[in-house]
Amino acid sequence: MASGDIFGYSRKTAKPATTFESSKSILTVQGGSPEGYLIQSWSLNYTQDISEIFELGSDAVYWVRGRPVGQGSIGRIMGVKGGATGLFPSGAFDACKGGVAMAMTAGGSACNGGGVVLSVTIDGVVVTSVGFQMQAPSPSGVSGMLNEDVQFKFSFMQVA
Repeated sequence: MASGDIFGYSRKTAKPATTFESSKSILTVQGGSPEGYLIQSWSLNYTQDISEIFELGSDAVYWVRGRPVGQGSIGRIMGVKGGATGLFPSGAFDACKGGVAMAMTAGGSACNGGGVVLSVTIDGVVVTSVGFQMQAPSPSGVSGMLNEDVQFKFSFMQVA
């Protein structure tokens, strides 16, 4: 039997560095409650536009920074609790109200008992999109699940 896999790689299996057994994510929405919402994923992206300005007769480049803006999403299985209107308070659906604040804490897990902890606070959160997806039951007998995806924008991010 050949020593490599089908792609020609020979590898020695090492002990796993990460386990998901004690990984967790905690989400707190100002005026809302995340408990029981079966959140499966979340993502955040915070960007700042940078523009280049040039002047005639010069090789100089000037950088002008724009205002930072963020966007995020939360994916969840719809279970015993209602949709985004329960997870997010009404202020998150009206840009004129300035949005709401959210705090997210995520902790990874490592086999040696350590792990990374990330704490993120965002503010000015305004929901921009709510979508739903339903899948047929799987051949293994798992019933179909109704999934919800919530997209939002925000104006401030702080990472601790």
